[in-house]
Amino acid sequence: MEAYKFDFFKELFYHVPSINLQGDPMKTNAIPKTIKKWLDKNAHIVHEFHMEEDEWGEEHEGPWSIWVYFKLGWRNELHYEHQIHEPTVKDFMDATLFIKPCDCDDCTFSQES
Repeated sequence: MEAYKFDFFKELFYHVPSINLQGDPMKTNAIPKTIKKWLDKNAHIVHEFHMEEDEWGEEHEGPWSIWVYFKLGWRNELHYEHQIHEPTVKDFMDATLFIKPCDCDDCTFSQES
């Protein structure tokens, strides 16, 4: 259900073209090539990342999902979180379209310290 809401929101409000990637579940703990390339290209905003064997991935026939945590000053604007947690490459790449600079109290206070 969440993926449907996400696509609906993206298409209606952001008019972002669809990314033509496989929505295949992540079946191992190896980081998929597409995500690895994105992580390398965006190392300036990524604090850490890891693959997790969890129920979220299993709901999408996984069992793996990926967690990416951002450095201070960045957030996933769709969920107003400082991370992305997705079970497929397509879902991950769709979520990256919503990464924006963040000036929340947590980010600005931590940067001043």
